[in-house]
Amino acid sequence: MGFPGGGTLAVRIREVNGVVAMPKQYKLPYTLRAPSEETEGMFLAEVPVLPGCRAWGATAEEALFNLEGVAADFIASYQRHGDELPAAIEGAGEFVIAV
Repeated sequence: MGFPGGGTLAVRIREVNGVVAMPKQYKLPYTLRAPSEETEGMFLAEVPVLPGCRAWGATAEEALFNLEGVAADFIASYQRHGDELPAAIEGAGEFVIAV
């Protein structure tokens, strides 16, 4: 049973292999499922283009907040290991600069 939720998650990667770099923003599609017996009463958010990238939370907001961190760790892990990101990931190519 799906929850009518989903959208795009913005994830910023700031450090790769211990080197601080200009952050790159990725726009990732996500799905959000309502609490159910299958999700042990928690909201479940996941990024389908990153297999296994999912997070739970007591609220939808908490699940999405947790998913941001998990997705950032997934992408950083791909980069640390020299693996190519899945083609379905849309790299926004935006740089965030604090002035």
